Amino acid sequence: MSTLRAAVRRWGGTAGLALLILLVLEVLGEWVLAGKGIIAAPTHVVAGLWDDRALYGANVPTTLETAAKGWAIGNAAAIVVAGIAQSVARTERPALLLGLTVFSIPGVALAPVLEVTLSGDAPGAVLAGFFVFFPTLILTLLGLRQADPGALLVARAYGAGRWRTLTKVRARAALPGIVTGLSLTVPAALVGAILGEFIGASSGLGVMLIDAMYGAQVDRVWGVAAVTTALALAGYYLVRYIGRLLNPWSPPLDASATATALDLTRRDSRSRIVRSVETVASIGLILLVWWAAIPVFDLSTYVVKNPADVFNYLFVGSAGSVVLSQIGITLADAGLGFCVGIAVGWVLGVLFVVSPATGRAVIPLAFIVSSIPAIVFVPIVTLVLGRGRLSAGAIAAIVTFFPVLVNTMFGLRSASGDTLLFFRAHDASLWQTLWRLRLPIGMPAMLAAARISAPLAVLGATLAEWLATGRGLGYLIVTAFVNSNYTQMWAAAVVLTILSILFYSVLSAVERVALRRLGVAGAGSSGARAWRTVLARLGARRERPPVETAQLGKAWLEAR
Repeated sequence: MSTLRAAVRRWGGTAGLALLILLVLEVLGEWVLAGKGIIAAPTHVVAGLWDDRALYGANVPTTLETAAKGWAIGNAAAIVVAGIAQSVARTERPALLLGLTVFSIPGVALAPVLEVTLSGDAPGAVLAGFFVFFPTLILTLLGLRQADPGALLVARAYGAGRWRTLTKVRARAALPGIVTGLSLTVPAALVGAILGEFIGASSGLGVMLIDAMYGAQVDRVWGVAAVTTALALAGYYLVRYIGRLLNPWSPPLDASATATALDLTRRDSRSRIVRSVETVASIGLILLVWWAAIPVFDLSTYVVKNPADVFNYLFVGSAGSVVLSQIGITLADAGLGFCVGIAVGWVLGVLFVVSPATGRAVIPLAFIVSSIPAIVFVPIVTLVLGRGRLSAGAIAAIVTFFPVLVNTMFGLRSASGDTLLFFRAHDASLWQTLWRLRLPIGMPAMLAAARISAPLAVLGATLAEWLATGRGLGYLIVTAFVNSNYTQMWAAAVVLTILSILFYSVLSAVERVALRRLGVAGAGSSGARAWRTVLARLGARRERPPVETAQLGKAWLEAR
């Protein structure tokens, strides 16, 4: 009975909220907005799924096969690169820069390029591999760093080198991170496969979705969204289950540094000159590989352009003005969605921490929504909001929202039980605890989540520009591809990637300045400095003299 009560307490609110949402959608689709071509009633979606079962049976395997190939290749590459970065000196920064570059390339920029250089399902598989590479790289690196210091000391005492330490000690510590990366990247692999099908495939869920969108088949659009979500969730939980079976003894991944892991501007013991040289060398290596790949793989120079071609197109002559003139549009679309996404994520994160019951009811549904590949939202949002900037901003906000929400909740909950007990001893109210304890300690994770979400906002905006608004860099890339204007296509793709990286870098600089002004450090040392900030704020209360507060704080710290 107690187990049943616990289950009802945990899932009752979620189930009730889900039923309420389904009921609202049914009323809107069946009566309020019937015939408007905006919302499909859930009963119609279910009926459509049954009627189209043969169509899904023919197309789902195609998408799954492409996604599985990209998922396997991308994750394998990420694990190998993480292992090299951990075992070979001075390779971590280039590996992180590679991860940031891959993460910042919007799929809309990459899909046409792959379509003109590869054949078959290879474009979708490569896109899926690109989309899964970054999360697994970062989570694997975090896992490798979290090896037990005692075990590392023993390995060194017995003369183990970097490679032996990696395989015998660090690899085992990284298993939880690897499993987490493998499971979280299942929806991303589906996004890549569907996006590849949008460009040139003859079958798959992407083809069904684009046909249903342009054919105004609202029930099928929502049906494809439902099927894609079910596949993403099934893959996620299957990988998690297999990971627990294979590695039941490992502790969960300590995610305290996930939000701030990919900060190429963080300070370390090396000089600024050394870090700058490593960054420039990494960029040069990327350009060299791009340049050398054309003759090595015998790629057509009519289709594939090198860095010099792109530079000349953008800055020699007037042709590049067409590309440069679209930057402002894409920035406005991505900026709108980014601001809305982080604002909603921060507000709801605070609400769910302050009201845990609300969080328990909403978070599972938010996770389900986050598992829906972003590209599936585009036709639905377009049906609801039209083809203007509002749609582009909404898509960017949707893909930005969930990472910000999760990291905000994690950061606010990272205050230890001892610090919370210390505040209760001072008769601090719920909001005083939030303002003076949880927010200072959670600020590094909140700001880092906003930084990492910047490339996602650009991805969402360009998807909407491609499929909905008909303007911006996303639309320009696709039209250049259709018109075989490959130099313009490559130039726009490069500009879009650089824009995404700059967006990320600017937010990284803002984050450092903000944390410095708040007196809070990054993830690596946020606890001590954040607590000093909290102690200073608490000492300013009139109800308790600062001297007494400082004495209590000192006693608490000494007891630790």
